[in-house]
Amino acid sequence: MNRPLNSRTPKVKEFVNPPFIACPDCGNTTFGVLMVNKYQYARRCTTCWFDKAYPLPPLRKKVIYLDQFVISNMMKQLDPSTPCEQRGHHAQFFHELFEALDRACKLQLVVCPESSVHDYESVVTGPHYENLRRMFRHLSYEVRFNRPEHVFRTQIVQCFRSWLDGVPAEVPRERGMALFGDIDAWTARIRIGLNYVLPGLAQELTQLRDAKTKHLHGVCLQWQQAPDFSFKEVFQNEVAELGRSILRQYARYLAKFGKVTSGEIPVSEIAFPPQEVDLARDLLREAAKTHSDIQGRFDAVNAFFDSKDFRRLSYVKIWGLFWATLARSVRAGMKPENFPTGSIYNDLDVIAAYSPFCDAMFVDLEMENLSRQGDLGRCLASGAKIFSLRSKEAFLNYVKGLENEASREHLNLVKEVYGPSAGTPFLELLTWDKMKPTTSARAACVTQQ
Repeated sequence: MNRPLNSRTPKVKEFVNPPFIACPDCGNTTFGVLMVNKYQYARRCTTCWFDKAYPLPPLRKKVIYLDQFVISNMMKQLDPSTPCEQRGHHAQFFHELFEALDRACKLQLVVCPESSVHDYESVVTGPHYENLRRMFRHLSYEVRFNRPEHVFRTQIVQCFRSWLDGVPAEVPRERGMALFGDIDAWTARIRIGLNYVLPGLAQELTQLRDAKTKHLHGVCLQWQQAPDFSFKEVFQNEVAELGRSILRQYARYLAKFGKVTSGEIPVSEIAFPPQEVDLARDLLREAAKTHSDIQGRFDAVNAFFDSKDFRRLSYVKIWGLFWATLARSVRAGMKPENFPTGSIYNDLDVIAAYSPFCDAMFVDLEMENLSRQGDLGRCLASGAKIFSLRSKEAFLNYVKGLENEASREHLNLVKEVYGPSAGTPFLELLTWDKMKPTTSARAACVTQQ
């Protein structure tokens, strides 16, 4: 059950069609499922209150990332207030996709983690935010992608540590690096969500997106007007800038820190340092293990940024190849009105940070087109399968095919644990709290395990 808690939606505890069997203690057929947790479930007799726990086998769920436009379009199909003209040309597909994804999640085969990108791109929509949040939280089953900068920070620190020791760095691929939560756990039958929106966040995100759009359009014009173009040179420049920006942000922060100590600016100016500052601190702390002087530590960090080990990091390599691939497309004659907007930074963060840890990703046409080109396509080939509306039927078949691949024993156990209605899509996701508070209405909203 994915129900937001606020003054308008009180907490209700109910269960879905518990599968009853005969109680081994008193023999009455009231021995139903009481609770499901990560690796076991418990039954209790409603007559004699006899309890017994049963272990659950380990799972290996598929991790699927859904782009924001997928979340938005599925939301439109489930919201009865959406006008027909706003449901889009692919309305039937997105309705069927939600049913397939929701069923696969309930059958313990798939998880579609939510992310900060989902939240940020939803909050700027204003009145649609609550429905969008319900959608991506419902399919996430309390699993969340770590922020892209967290994934980058973890990769770079681990690689830098190996580089200092002279050991060939292994690019980390453990799913726990990119995901927070019990990915492969059996899901509980009750979930509780808390809603909170930071005041002013939507306006700040909109201003930031507009600023990025303006900057990116300027860069695109530079690519087009440059007398010469080199794919390799763009790649190397973007990778080098990725490293330089970390130390540049750190230097700016230190300068502000000095002004705070002299009373020139308030302490609030350094209260929330950018993530580059924390990353620089981590790297300098690692360098202190082999370099006693501060200049030696900075030199070591700079040398690492210039090394092949740094360019081998999945995030860094994808980042550089993406911009070089985009630059080549722009250079080929892209019209200014078709230049990408600032939101492409979110898409790039998602691909660079999450693709090595996903089994499949459904992205927009622009990202899918870029991800299949040349060196970038070969780099991404070892990670998630990339789908878009161009390959929508293939994606739908991929999701539905997961149930066909599941063993009969697994599917029977799901029904035993969650009831015979396990796998039924929750088409009332956006309307259950608007129904009259009758027994049947409450029962409808609790079909969500």
